[in-house]
Amino acid sequence: MAMGKFPEAVYDFTYAIKIKLQENETDNKKKLSEYHRYAGQSYFEMCQFQEAYDHFNLAFECDPNATNLFNRGLACSKLGYYDVQKINSAIKDFNNAYKHLT
Repeated sequence: MAMGKFPEAVYDFTYAIKIKLQENETDNKKKLSEYHRYAGQSYFEMCQFQEAYDHFNLAFECDPNATNLFNRGLACSKLGYYDVQKINSAIKDFNNAYKHLT
């Protein structure tokens, strides 16, 4: 993701995700979460918020932690600018992320 090469980063992380899924190992969840988080961050930087949300959601499914909740909430807040339901979902994610930290 260096120097703003976000499309290349998305390609690389998507490829890494495919490889991890093919390995079919039980200890892949943390690494898979990391790859989804990085792909989500790249999509977020390109203002592709639905794709970012999808990757952050997958990251959370692999590793339910505060960072993944916060990122998912951030993407959801961008998607829900005029959608109260999405904003409420984002707020819920932010609150749950805070609970994970305390």
